Parts: sequence; structure tokens; C-alpha cells
Amino acid sequence: MMRSLFVLLLCLTPLAAAAGPWPREPGQTFLSLSVERDVEGNRYASLYGEYGLAATTLGLEVGRSGQGDLSAVVWAQRSLDDGQGPHRVSLSTGAGVVRRQDRTLPVAQGTLAWGRGFEGPAGGGWMTAQLTAR
Repeated sequence: MMRSLFVLLLCLTPLAAAAGPWPREPGQTFLSLSVERDVEGNRYASLYGEYGLAATTLGLEVGRSGQGDLSAVVWAQRSLDDGQGPHRVSLSTGAGVVRRQDRTLPVAQGTLAWGRGFEGPAGGGWMTAQLTAR
């Protein structure tokens, strides 16, 4: 019962969460716990976090699939724009591991991200596009 109330309270708490190419402010953190399930019954649960440094955002994602695969990836993201205007562009690179059955496999990834903030009749928002190679 207490856990349900805590989750409800977290859902009702307003949080500002920038996404994609927007850098995290120095000293600021963002944490997210998610569970995904598709129509075929596959699922994936993960803990995602970001931490802002002076010119870089550091990130971590630790996850587990319904088939028992475990993964952990860390990355660093840098803005490629000057922070002026509506468009944001960033580049990130990272490394990690995937544990599948009894094998540990290395993972490397790179992401190019573009984003644009906007204001509309229902309020503000953003859209992003990301190209990731893993």
C-alpha cells in the first residue's frame, strides 16, 4: 500500500525533464525507472540516469530483458550547437556490456541527436530525432 502511494505521489509531482540533445545543467541529475512490454509479451526494465558537468552530460542505463539479458552502458554527451535558437544538436559516445546467458559481450555506441523546442496551443514541448549505432 505504501509503495503504491509513493508511486502515485511521484507521478503527480511535476518534473522538468529535458530530452535528447538538451544538455543537463552542471550538478543536475535526472533519473528514470521504466518498464516496457510489447504485444508479444516481451519486456524490458531499466534504470536510466544523467548527470550534468560543465560542458558534458554523463549518462548510465542499466537494464534487464524478460529473457534474462542484463545490460549496462555509460556514455558522455556534448552539444554541437552554441545553445542559441530553437534547434539543439549533440553527439554522444558510450561503452558497456551485455550479459546474455553465460556470455558477456562488449557494447559500443554513438548517437547523433537533433531537437527543437516549441510552443503550441496546449503549452510547450519538444521533438527529437536520434540516430544511434550500437
